[in-house]
Amino acid sequence: MFCPYCGASLVGDEIFCSNCGSKLPELSTNTKNKLSHAQQQLPSNKQPQQYHFAQMPPWKTGPDDTTISTSPTTSSSSSPVLSPTITISQKEPWLAALLSFIFPGIGHIYAGKVGRGISIMILLLGLPVFLFFASISLMITMGFSPAFLIIFFMMSAMFYVIGFVLNIYDAYMIATRYNDFVTRHKRPPTSIDKW
Repeated sequence: MFCPYCGASLVGDEIFCSNCGSKLPELSTNTKNKLSHAQQQLPSNKQPQQYHFAQMPPWKTGPDDTTISTSPTTSSSSSPVLSPTITISQKEPWLAALLSFIFPGIGHIYAGKVGRGISIMILLLGLPVFLFFASISLMITMGFSPAFLIIFFMMSAMFYVIGFVLNIYDAYMIATRYNDFVTRHKRPPTSIDKW
């Protein structure tokens, strides 16, 4: 009969294992006879591994609480070194540009520059509303002609398109700089980092 905890060979009707000290389960007489007969029929090279009290069984854990091996002759020099891996997701520059194309400022927020994204959102979405009311007030109060208002709108639209394109380009570049920072420092940037 063998200890179910350490695999040591047991002699007689022991209550505790003489090798590891574990309490042994109660077995019927019939089961004990079968186990004894099976042990006698095993070839000598198939006998269970005997462990001394100071030797650690292979299924136990090592000093670093990691499973070291399933072979009884494991040495500390051959045990694998486990190190945690942290995955930091990077930003897709094309996605930042696409988001800024769909809605100005969202690409900046996605890339990690929330303050800049909100500023661009207010500027590029508030500018057309401001220009509309400014042109109406100029026409009513100052008596400007419709030709002047058309020129005013065309120049305003040109500046708006330039700002819109710069918004898309800037979101792309911010996502690229974010990825460069993560690659160099192995961590995401914080608000105090210059990136």
